[in-house]
Amino acid sequence: MGLFDRFKKYKGPYNNDARNIIYDLLFCDNLDLFGDNVELPDAYPFDIILSRESSEAHLEKVRKEENIESRVKILAYFKLILLGKPVNTK
Repeated sequence: MGLFDRFKKYKGPYNNDARNIIYDLLFCDNLDLFGDNVELPDAYPFDIILSRESSEAHLEKVRKEENIESRVKILAYFKLILLGKPVNTK
């Protein structure tokens, strides 16, 4: 690692940008990346998760919804944590 390596732009673990996007969508919690890469960012539940003014009640609704995939629920948990709300359930 050289002196200026910390200033290099993050490229991801792969040499292919498409693979890096998929990797980041699956394993990272960059909400902005989801806004750019989901088919309907204005549709439920992404309208709540990607909104800058999401309420705790709306995020809890997404978190408790049974028909929503796990990774979206994890984003709701992450957003609740960013709002400073304790998340004590599994």
